Amino acid sequence: MLLMSLPPTPTRHRVGVWRKLQRMGAVRLRGSAWILPETPETTELFQWLVQEIQSSAARPLWSTSTGSRP
Repeated sequence: MLLMSLPPTPTRHRVGVWRKLQRMGAVRLRGSAWILPETPETTELFQWLVQEIQSSAARPLWSTSTGSRP
């Protein structure tokens, strides 16, 4: 899961991140929360995107979760 807070301006950062997340196949939960199945490829893509978000003076929070079945 990726939670982020991007500054409202310039909008190019927000739009760029949004487009990249969509290309990755991420699903937007609400506002600035996105999820993507955890695979080695998506983990690498998320890590790369987190670094890009940080370079635009934004605050990302990236988290992984393990599912459990009853």
